[in-house]
Amino acid sequence: MPQEYIFRDDMSGTVLYRPQLTQLRTLVAQHLIQAVIVYDADRLSRVLAHTLFLRDECHQAGVVLHVVTAPSRDMSPEGQLQANILATFTEFERLKILRRTEDGRRRRVKAGYVPGGRTYGYRQVPPKDKGAYYVVCDEEAAVVRRIFEWYTTEDLSQESIARRLTEDGVPTPGECRPGTVYRLEARVWHQSAVAQILTNESYVGTMYYGKKTRIDGLTDTARKTRYQWLDREHWLPVARAPDY
Repeated sequence: MPQEYIFRDDMSGTVLYRPQLTQLRTLVAQHLIQAVIVYDADRLSRVLAHTLFLRDECHQAGVVLHVVTAPSRDMSPEGQLQANILATFTEFERLKILRRTEDGRRRRVKAGYVPGGRTYGYRQVPPKDKGAYYVVCDEEAAVVRRIFEWYTTEDLSQESIARRLTEDGVPTPGECRPGTVYRLEARVWHQSAVAQILTNESYVGTMYYGKKTRIDGLTDTARKTRYQWLDREHWLPVARAPDY
């Protein structure tokens, strides 16, 4: 089989508009291929509605969709029902995994361990047998103290603090995040970064989990690229772990 007809996507199976999948759908729409072969239905999509949509696209174009683990090509009502049931279980399993993952994070939070993420001024110690926790990063913590001092003692505005940090050449939170490709101009502090530090209750001794949730993007509603703040009653405080 020609390499240009082999498609691999590294993105989530819940996303419909994946680069490699889009190329495959273009071949289907242009009637340039006779069949689509996938090892398992969840390799095509993990969302029932998307699976039905893609299957219908292939059917309308006269392209055979062949699933290796479910090789039946029976297009009778019974055959389609069986295929739909398998797609439903695929989505159900994905939702169960998400729920178990979230439940596990909340259990670790209640035990005093952080579930992930990074807070400027702290360094996350990798998990051993129970979970990760934070220790103070002295260099970043010194910057946090300066920000609070300027804001409370010198009565500087957030814009003025950001300007002073930039003039002093202090690395920004984005630059300090390991493994991250920094897309903004280096060593430029913005008012929003200062505001996030001044309003973060972690610096007064209380860390919370579950303050935000992901929501659909504006341009691509199939991907959850935005955040929405939750009501404070849904926040879960992180207890102090005995390893701290």
